[in-house]
Amino acid sequence: MAATARARAAQVDPDFYAKMVVESVLAVRTITDMGDYRYPIKSVNILKAHGKSARESRLIHGYAINVPRAAQGMPKAVNDVKIALLDINLQKTKMQMGVQVRVTAAPFPQFLS
Repeated sequence: MAATARARAAQVDPDFYAKMVVESVLAVRTITDMGDYRYPIKSVNILKAHGKSARESRLIHGYAINVPRAAQGMPKAVNDVKIALLDINLQKTKMQMGVQVRVTAAPFPQFLS
C-alpha cells in the first residue's frame, strides 16, 4: 500500500519528483581511487510526514530527523545551528548536586569541514 501511495504521489507531478530524485542521487555521488563514480543509493533516505501534501516534499541536504515536537512552545525549524558531538548520553548521566552542563561555541575542527 505504501508503494502504491508513493506511485500515486509521483504521478501528480512527475517532473517535480524526477528532479528531486536526480538531485538526491547526485548529492551522494562519490569518486573511487580509479576515477569511477559510485552512487550509494542506501545513503538517500525518505522521511514521511503525515498530514502533508505530496507537493510539499522537499530535498534536505544534510541530516534530517523526523520526530515530533515535545511541546507546542518548541520551534518548528531551527536554522544556523551548531551541533555538539558528545561521547556520553546527557539524559542518562547523573550529575552531582550543583553540576551543570554548558555548551559553548568552539572552533570548527578542520577534519569536519
